[in-house]
This record gives sequence, structure tokens and C-alpha cells, in this order.
Amino acid sequence: KDVPGVAKADPRLVPAAPYLEFLDYDSMFRLARHGARVLHDKSAVLAKAKAVRMRVRSTFGSGTGTLIGPASEGAAPPDFIGLSTSAGPGGRSKLTAVFALGRAGAYRRRAAEFAARAGLEPMESGDEDAISFGCPGSSLNEVAPALFAIFEG
Repeated sequence: KDVPGVAKADPRLVPAAPYLEFLDYDSMFRLARHGARVLHDKSAVLAKAKAVRMRVRSTFGSGTGTLIGPASEGAAPPDFIGLSTSAGPGGRSKLTAVFALGRAGAYRRRAAEFAARAGLEPMESGDEDAISFGCPGSSLNEVAPALFAIFEG
């Protein structure tokens, strides 16, 4: 890859987003399914089925990157796993905050308050532990870092 690992958000949108040292297969699948383009979502499913650990790292650097493996091998995922983006309906972008299983509920109120202030449209994520919003593409560079700060801080 041309990235040093799996970041908690697209570094082009959130330059301060940290890179993760470890992600379990399911967390990587959920991030990819919601739009993180560092890996194809099915690669995490296949790796899990075959018990193959993956390391996402740069071809051009010497860093260790992000290890993708069984949940039993790493630390528990953080409450807020990451923020992903994808194309939404009507030329809008879809921002999805992905949380560890059972953890999204604690963040829903803060997310709704931010969405109301920022004029974001709540969207269905298809995942009870992910919160999605529609955002005009023209404001994505301002909205993504602000939303990330709410969940990361």
C-alpha cells in the first residue's frame, strides 16, 4: 500500500488521525464496509476464515503498519474505531463513525447534537454500532475533522 497503516480517519480529511497498531478482523471489516478504502472488506473476512494475519503498511517505508488479526491477539478495540467516508445519495458524502460492538449508544446524543448544529442529515448505517450522516461534498473537509474530534476527544 502507499499508506503507513490503517488510520482512524482518512488522513487527507483528518491529518491528525492516528494510525492503529492492531485491529481485529471484524473491526477492519466494519471500517472497510463503511468506506475505509485501505482494504477491501472481503479481504478481512477471508483472512479471518483462513486464520491469516495481515499487515497493512507502506511499500515505500520501513514502519510496522497495522496488524490485522484475531481479537484474542491484540488489545480490545477502542470505543471509537474510526471515521470512514463513502459516496452518499444525491452527490452527498456519507460519513460513518464506527464503534466497538455495544459502544455506539454512548455517543449517539453527542453525534445528534453535532449533526443538528452542522446541518448534517442522519442516515441509516445498517450497523447498530455505527452512526452515519449525509454531508455536502463541499463541506466534507470542515465537517470530518470536527466530527472526528467529537468521538476521539
